[in-house]
Amino acid sequence: MVPDQPEREGRLHDQLLELESVRSAGLLTAAEHKSKREAVISRWEESLRQREESEARILRQREESQARILRQREVIETTLAENKAKTQQLLHALRATVKHGSDLLSTKQMEGVRQAYLELTGLGSAVAASRPSGEPSGTRRRAEDALDIDRETLGSLPDQPLDDLEDSGAPAPAPVTPDEVPPAPTEEEEPQEPEEKARRREWEAAKGIAAVAGVGGTGAAGIVPKRPRRERKAPPNPYVPVDFRPEPKCHNSGLGCSRCRFSKSGCATCKARKSAARGLMLQALMKEGLMEPGQEVLRVEYRGHVFLGDLTPSGSICYEGKLWESPSPWSLHVKRRVFPGKMADDGWDSVFYVTEDGEKTNLHQLRSRSQSIC
Repeated sequence: MVPDQPEREGRLHDQLLELESVRSAGLLTAAEHKSKREAVISRWEESLRQREESEARILRQREESQARILRQREVIETTLAENKAKTQQLLHALRATVKHGSDLLSTKQMEGVRQAYLELTGLGSAVAASRPSGEPSGTRRRAEDALDIDRETLGSLPDQPLDDLEDSGAPAPAPVTPDEVPPAPTEEEEPQEPEEKARRREWEAAKGIAAVAGVGGTGAAGIVPKRPRRERKAPPNPYVPVDFRPEPKCHNSGLGCSRCRFSKSGCATCKARKSAARGLMLQALMKEGLMEPGQEVLRVEYRGHVFLGDLTPSGSICYEGKLWESPSPWSLHVKRRVFPGKMADDGWDSVFYVTEDGEKTNLHQLRSRSQSIC
């Protein structure tokens, strides 16, 4: 979470007050205090600049997303308008077929055209769901009234027959409503026709239905195909255990002693040897003449605070009456006084050795100069 402006200014004020208190205690010179103050202010300005850039980037992304949404909305509206126009054309063609095509299509084919019209107008489900009672219910009555196919609309259509009817010179029949359609004859009742006349009637019916289907882009008999349902895959079971292999336990995690094999941290003897070996590293530096024991010859600087420790002839670090066998624990101990949340530290990089001339040298540099310590 990014802190707001007053909170960040409060932190900057606290850091400047801390620097001022360190300077008043005499732990910093005027030049060091000035450089640290400028560094704190520059970091604060850099964070402020980054925050402004992030806010501008977020605002720009929001504007781009809004523009993209508007473009998608325009595309959807255009597609809906085109689909609506195609649907109107298909309805007009179906109405014309119902009005003028009764002499070209058989009873079954007319029933298919009428069923396509019902599905396209959404009235097929209302008729199918109505109760087969003696007196029609309200829903069924409204559906049947709507199935009159708009007498006013049909009246506005031209009473002239279609192209096929004009060629034959047959008059245009009256509008046919669903109530006036006779039931489909069975195989026994269906009249027999000459084979050539039946073929011609089937060919003309197929041509008329194909023309109707081509207007709206539908399938056979003008019926709109339904989209197949997609099978959804079942989500993975979160409680199925994940196949994993446990790491083998290390039985020889000790320092080489037979008793250390039965203890994770090692026995007391090996611990003493290990701490003594750490002390020997400082002793080796003193034997080579790179360091000399003395008071306040070891120095740690952390966040404007300076801590001084003594180096004993045995290679230990003495600070406030306590002995430390390695630079890292002592450096971590003094740094936790300033920042208690610090978890680890490398003492060889943090601890400096101060000579009599006041020259400060890092312990890591002294160890790299040594010939006996790897």
